[in-house]
Amino acid sequence: QLGYDYSVSPKTVLNLIASSDINESVWGYNAYYNSYNFYTSLTHHLTYNLDVNINGVYLLSAYPHEVNTVQGMLKRNDNLYGAGTRISYYLRTWLSTYAGYDFKYRNSNIRDVQYTDNIISGGLKLSF
Repeated sequence: QLGYDYSVSPKTVLNLIASSDINESVWGYNAYYNSYNFYTSLTHHLTYNLDVNINGVYLLSAYPHEVNTVQGMLKRNDNLYGAGTRISYYLRTWLSTYAGYDFKYRNSNIRDVQYTDNIISGGLKLSF
C-alpha cells in the first residue's frame, strides 16, 4: 500500500492511496483474485469540531481463471467506481458522530454480478 497526505491549506487535507492485494475467492475455480485499488479523499475542517469530506475510489478485480458462464468461457474482470461524502461532528476529541452518503457502481464482464448501490450511513465513533 502506498499513501500520501497533502495539506492543501491549514484546514484542508488531500489523501491519496494506491494498493494491490490478493483476495480469497469463491467464484468458479478461482481460489483467489487480484485487486488494484485507487482512493482519494479531501477533508476540510470547517470549525474546530466540524469536518466535511468527499472521496472517490476505483477498484479493479481480476480473476485468473476462465469460468463457464451463460456468456461463454470468461475470465472475470470487475471495475468498481465509487464516490461519497461525509460530515463529522466532534463532541470531544475522542467522541464523534457522522452522517454520510456513498454511491457504488460495479461494471463487470459477467452481467450477473454488476450492481449499483446507494448507501446512507451514520454512526458514533469512540477513539482511544
